Amino acid sequence: MEQQLTREELMARVRWLEEHLARAGLCADGGDASGGEGPGRGKPFESRKAVSSTADAAHIVGPDLRILFVTDSFKQWNQRLGLDPDPTGKALLEIFSFLPDSVVVEYRTVFDTGTMLTTEEWVTVEDERICTETRKIPLQQDGRVDRVLTVIRDITEIRKTQESLESLADQQACELLAANERLRGEMAKRQRIDQALRLSEQMYRTLVESAGESIATVDGDGVFRFMNAVGARRLGGAPEDFVGRSMWDLFPKAIADRQMDSVRRVLATGQGMNVIVPTELQGQTRWYNTTVEPVRDGGGRVALAMVIARDIHDLKLAQEQLEKHREEMARTEHLASLGAISAATAHELTQPLTVVNLAVENACAALEDVPGTDGVKADLADAVKGIEGIVAVVNRFRRFAGRSTEKGVAALDLHGIAQGAIRLLDEKAWRAGMTITANGLRGLPAVTANEKDMEQMFFLLIENAIQAAHDNKPNHLVISGKARRNTVELVFEDDGCGIPHDIQDNVFEPFFTTKPPGQGTGLGLCVVERIVSRVGGGIKVASRPGRGTRFHITLPAEPPGH
Repeated sequence: MEQQLTREELMARVRWLEEHLARAGLCADGGDASGGEGPGRGKPFESRKAVSSTADAAHIVGPDLRILFVTDSFKQWNQRLGLDPDPTGKALLEIFSFLPDSVVVEYRTVFDTGTMLTTEEWVTVEDERICTETRKIPLQQDGRVDRVLTVIRDITEIRKTQESLESLADQQACELLAANERLRGEMAKRQRIDQALRLSEQMYRTLVESAGESIATVDGDGVFRFMNAVGARRLGGAPEDFVGRSMWDLFPKAIADRQMDSVRRVLATGQGMNVIVPTELQGQTRWYNTTVEPVRDGGGRVALAMVIARDIHDLKLAQEQLEKHREEMARTEHLASLGAISAATAHELTQPLTVVNLAVENACAALEDVPGTDGVKADLADAVKGIEGIVAVVNRFRRFAGRSTEKGVAALDLHGIAQGAIRLLDEKAWRAGMTITANGLRGLPAVTANEKDMEQMFFLLIENAIQAAHDNKPNHLVISGKARRNTVELVFEDDGCGIPHDIQDNVFEPFFTTKPPGQGTGLGLCVVERIVSRVGGGIKVASRPGRGTRFHITLPAEPPGH
């Protein structure tokens, strides 16, 4: 096995061979031996001397291809090949019988054309392959080629060096190709990773920017490191307007402190948290469902907090409205139950009260002409009044349990209804020291409602004001009306005792009363609220204890021309 040479060793050997060839002298530079001062010109003695001095194996043949001269190197070459060491005078093919016919053709070409011919072949000597370079150089005499100088040079080392260099070059080329393929693979892998990263980043940005929530990252100092477009828009700007600014730059101090408490807790514990709190943005307070999650760096350390805030203000309002609606439904069911009880009670009491009333009236009639019964008749008259009072209470229960129907509604003149209620309660008001005044009711748009309901509404509100009158000073009740767009506004305002602040929200509840036991049922204002709600209106109360109460009622008005 041949010894593997390094690139440096091969290059050194090539340089040595080049120097050796340069010193060889005879056409080592590949020049034309037929001209100049070379051995092809001049005297035969000089040519022979020049040929003899070369280290290469050389011989000269004549036109008949007989060997005319050989060098010592040629003799050694033949001896090495096992041939006649001194074949001078013999035919070339006689000595070299193994030469192919093409060699004769080559010599004839050189003789005929006067052109040097170079060939190269591999031969085996003593089981060793040797590469030789043969140069057939024409020699002229009197302008005619009469001899051919053949120079045989052993270029095995050169060719082996070239082969080694080529092998090394091929090896390095293969390694380079392999490295190039690996590089291409790495580049393709990196491109795939970069593409995946870009796609992931694009998906992340799309997700973050298309989400309906405000998303931001905050460090431990409360400085925003990132904010999506939704969050920036809610703050009234673009993301770049807020990145680098702190919580306290964007929110009131109390809200910023509260939010930073959550951020610091997440940064310290590495555990996310969720809170539902009101937040002030651009001067408006809205409810947000805020989630705070830790963001870790490459080393697993919690570096930032991601804040995701979902606007649930409308949902919160809807929940509150739903809760209010549920309360109203429960209240309606409660009132329905009370109405059923009231109706049953009124029905059960009506017949015995009628019997008692008729019996007392008959007794009064029987004693009409009986002398000495004035005291008895007076007592019986008081009994009749007491029965009438009981009947009035029963009738209130009946009215509370009753329902208005669409068949019983009509366009009503509120001025006439108000005057009727005032006349009914005029004596009671006079006894309580209260003056009742009605202003602006004449000419109001008609209201479509049940007439008995409207009469009951006015009656109960006037009676409520009389019951709240002061005992030791004049009292006043002013009933006023005003048309506004498609509604009629009624105001009942007195200067009586008023309602304590802590119970004003309860005045419309059934059976709620501030009167002493036995002096009120607690149904009056509850019935008023039911009547107003039934026609699509609303009622509000405002009261100042010791200074009076004001009820504000809005009722849908009948459009003009109806």
